[in-house]
Amino acid sequence: MSVMFTMPSLQKIVLLIAVLFAIWQAFKWLSRINRVRATAESAHRRATATARRQTATPIEETRKCGSCGAYVPIGASCCGKLQNRA
Repeated sequence: MSVMFTMPSLQKIVLLIAVLFAIWQAFKWLSRINRVRATAESAHRRATATARRQTATPIEETRKCGSCGAYVPIGASCCGKLQNRA
């Protein structure tokens, strides 16, 4: 009868430890990349939202232009269009 499982050699143990260490380091590296990417994306979203809020134009009240009927901001004299009467 032959023995199915034998004591592993020192080279096999060292190789197994090296492979496990390489896999562990690869997962650490990937998690670090994902963390940096997520931080950059959230900073980009915050900057975009801030820029969007700062560049928004205020809503102005309007009134109907007496000469052409178009709505212009209050304080503007006229829209500049001429009334076409047939």
